[in-house]
Amino acid sequence: MNDREGTDRAPDTEPGLGDVFEAVAGDAKAYMAAQKALITLDLSERGGRIAAKAVWLVVAVLLVGLGIGLLAVALGLYLGRVLNDVVLGFLAAGGVLFAVTALFYLLWRWVLRDRIILAVINAAHAKPEHLP
Repeated sequence: MNDREGTDRAPDTEPGLGDVFEAVAGDAKAYMAAQKALITLDLSERGGRIAAKAVWLVVAVLLVGLGIGLLAVALGLYLGRVLNDVVLGFLAAGGVLFAVTALFYLLWRWVLRDRIILAVINAAHAKPEHLP
């Protein structure tokens, strides 16, 4: 080993232009491979987060729907006892659900829709460190 340069080359040989380009090309290939791995990791993490949120959303919607259905049956039976007619009780429970749906539609149209759209736009353009 040469003490002056710290390499295995002979003391009078300088690296050629081909050696420099070869080293730069090797570094560029390694950099591109690392960037590809980083992008793949980032995309797979985002995909995993989306899949987890989708599963959570499906389960939540199913459970809430089941709960609302059971509450509607219970309301129909209760109103049927109060009105002394089960069919009329279920009809009244359906009317209550229809009124709640109409109220939600009005809130959606005038308030909720624009807020949700704005939240999605902000989340799409937010930096990852600012997201929950």
